[in-house]
This record gives sequence, C-alpha cells and structure tokens, in this order.
Amino acid sequence: MPGFELPPISPLAGANVFNFLKIIRKGKIQNRYFIKVLLTFLVTILALPFHIWEKIWYHRKIKRFEFTSPPIFIIGHWRSGTTLLHNLMTCDPKSSYFTTYNGVFPNNLASKLIFKTFMRVSMPGKRPSDNVKLGPDLPQEDEFAVGNWGMESFYLFFFFPYLYEEVYTNAVHIKQDSKKQKWLNDYDELLKKACINTGKGRLIVKNPVNTARLKLLTEYYHDSAFIFIHRNPYHVYLSTKKFFGKLFPSIMLHGISPEEVEDLIFDLYKKLLSDYYNQKETVSSDRLLEIRFEDLETGPEKVLKDIYLKFEIGSYQQAEMEFKNYLKVNSDYKKNNYTISIREFNRINAEWAHFISKTGYSFPDDIKIID
Repeated sequence: MPGFELPPISPLAGANVFNFLKIIRKGKIQNRYFIKVLLTFLVTILALPFHIWEKIWYHRKIKRFEFTSPPIFIIGHWRSGTTLLHNLMTCDPKSSYFTTYNGVFPNNLASKLIFKTFMRVSMPGKRPSDNVKLGPDLPQEDEFAVGNWGMESFYLFFFFPYLYEEVYTNAVHIKQDSKKQKWLNDYDELLKKACINTGKGRLIVKNPVNTARLKLLTEYYHDSAFIFIHRNPYHVYLSTKKFFGKLFPSIMLHGISPEEVEDLIFDLYKKLLSDYYNQKETVSSDRLLEIRFEDLETGPEKVLKDIYLKFEIGSYQQAEMEFKNYLKVNSDYKKNNYTISIREFNRINAEWAHFISKTGYSFPDDIKIID
C-alpha cells in the first residue's frame, strides 16, 4: 500500500506464486530490478504451503460469513484526506478494517505470526511521503490486497507505470459483465476476510481507486454508504507529486521519468474525478456524503458526528473518547510545506479548472509560487 516498502522485496511478496507469475508477465522488467523480482519470487515459493493452509482455514469461514452491517466506503483522490478519515472512523471499537498486514498479505492471515514479524522488522515507522504512522496492525487501504488476492488491480501501474492507461481500463472500467461479476464476487470475499480478521464489526473500507468504481460497487452493495472526501487541488497536486516521487522508486519494476510522473498525475486526477462525477448520480443521496478535507482537519468531531447521524452508524457518544484520544495523540503531526513553480501553477489552472470551479477552491495562502 502507499508509503509501505519492503526493500529489496516487492509488495508482490503477499501474492501466491501463481498470481505473482501472472502479474510480472504483464509488464517488462528492467534489468536493475531482477534481484528484487527473484527475492520476491522466493518468498512466494516459501509461502506456498501457508497459502494452501490459508484456503483450508478460511474457505468455510468466508462462505458462512454475513456482514452484520453494510460496509462504508471512503473514496477520494490520493492525498485528499482519505487516510485521516479512515484512521478516525476505525477508532470506533465496533468497526472492522483492512490492516497494513492484511493489505499486503491477504493470503497469509492464518499464518500471520511469521509474515507479520517479517513485515514489522522491514517496514519504516512512518510513511516517507507524509510522516503518517505505519504499523502492521494499523488501518490501511486494500488495492494492493486486491492484486495479491488474484484480481485485476489498478496498482499494477506502480510496478509498470507505462501500463497506466491499460491497467485503468482493465481494473477500473471493467466492461464485460462476466468479468465484473467475477471481480465483485472476489472482492466480496476479500472484504469478508478482512472483517473476520479484525472482529466482524462494521467494515470501513478506504480505497482511492474505488472513487471510479462507484457505480460498480453501489450496484453490488445496495445498502452501503459512500463518503467522498475532496481537498484543494493545488495541495493535492503537490502532495501527490511528493507521494509518487517516494513510492515509485521503492516498488516499480520499470523506470519512469519525472516528466512522465507529472503527466500521469494530471491525467489520473482528471480520470478519477470525472468518473466520480459521472457516476455519483447512481447513488441515492441518503447513501452518499461529500466532505471537505479542510473541514475534517479543522473540525474533525463535527464531521464525524455528521457521518454518524447521516448513515445511522450507531452511537457517536460511545466512540467519542476513542476519537478524542486519537486526535490528542496525533495533535503534534506536522504537515509538509510546499512551493510550486509558475509552470505547474499555470498547468493546474489550465487542466483542472473544471474541478477547481466545481469544488469552489482557490489558490491557498500557504503555498509559495516560485520561478
């Protein structure tokens, strides 16, 4: 998942060996990454007996499992506050979620002692891009788990950036009905497994890619709620630039230039947001809430109260102390300071003007424009 690194092992270490081979055959691996691929391949071979045991252990559990409450999906572009909202909502003891461990090793939950120890000693304590705390048992998004589970995942583009548009079509715009149904059935199993892993409470799912899968998900999870969080596009651009700049070198298997990363950021933002706005009408107003990151940042308790009230999640008061504790512990968190070039500033104004206007944002005072 974003911000997580297992040098010199790829996050694909969490896939079974057959799925690993299927994934790496989809792209061209540059010579300098062969050692990483080989070491990752060895991990998947060593894990094969555990994967077999996993299927036996969880097969019946998943088949018998029923959600006690419909999942809640947190969506929105990367760097828009999805992590903060997810971390807050999962403070509620009655919630379930993907853990960081589950996000990489969805096939190894029954043998977590060995692989979680490996993760704990290998991963950094904070995300390199923004200093958010990391840990094997902390809440995390699920798109890497989607790929390692054996499904079409958009995060294949992190390994092979040049396949970005092809992967977006295959993993987000799933066109064939049979493939859609297969993907949804597999995703449902993955979500149920995460729910079993963290206590069977209401599942809170955070995945930016799901922003463009809104119609697909709402047709399958009829009673689920969706929370779309958005942020000032100028901040989103600069934060995404730093985020991708840290993440790509750590996990890609084929190089990408800084210019290509910039083009990708601009295009992906337009794709993701356009898909969201084109699909949002498929969700009834009582199951969709749009919030601003800036409101969450300055008044988190009010935003949480609004969420609990709108979706009738339960008693906000029963979880209030957990929310307060989280906010207190993280009160010293320091955000990144940013500058932006005139060229980038002008490009944002030209290419994202529609979205800037739609969300009512203007250029923020805390970003300095430089030549």
